[in-house]
Amino acid sequence: TTSGDLTVSLASDDVSEAAVPSSVTILDGQASVSFDIAAVDENDEPETGTREASWSFENLQDGEYLVSTTWREKSNRATDALYSIEDVTTATLATTTLNGRLAPNDRAESGALWEDLATVNITGGRLVVSADTNGLVTDSVRIEKLASASSLSLAASCADAAFAAGPLDTTLDALEDDWQQALEGDGDDPFGQPD
Repeated sequence: TTSGDLTVSLASDDVSEAAVPSSVTILDGQASVSFDIAAVDENDEPETGTREASWSFENLQDGEYLVSTTWREKSNRATDALYSIEDVTTATLATTTLNGRLAPNDRAESGALWEDLATVNITGGRLVVSADTNGLVTDSVRIEKLASASSLSLAASCADAAFAAGPLDTTLDALEDDWQQALEGDGDDPFGQPD
């Protein structure tokens, strides 16, 4: 989900093949937005030439993001579509090559299958995904902000404390007592850190 509305710029390098809106807005608290793509149905002739596409995500919070893409597989698609991910400084954070003859298979989200491109660390609020699609019909790119290391560490500490102590109900009672004492200022930290 986003924090604040997120506007994503869209462009088609060949409107005779596909037309998209100039931008879409993912509303605050939403994980995605749907929009129409006016695509020309293609025959089974092999694709030739170079086609480029790019997606720009603005006003992002600093942190790690999982970047994924989806497409329709077909026997005449390119086997070497090159994707790159850049930050606000245009430094390349990751590159990967995809085979358009195979279906994406890393995850299913929002009614589509997705292939993960990379996990990247973003600072400066901007992430750009570019694709030299070379005959691959790319439908969408999605990004997902991953949990921070501190929240994962806290969750791991809770789990460690719960499973090390014994049965779950006894552990929850003990944790509740520890929290109450810690809040009142006369007990140790519930995660084992002394006052």
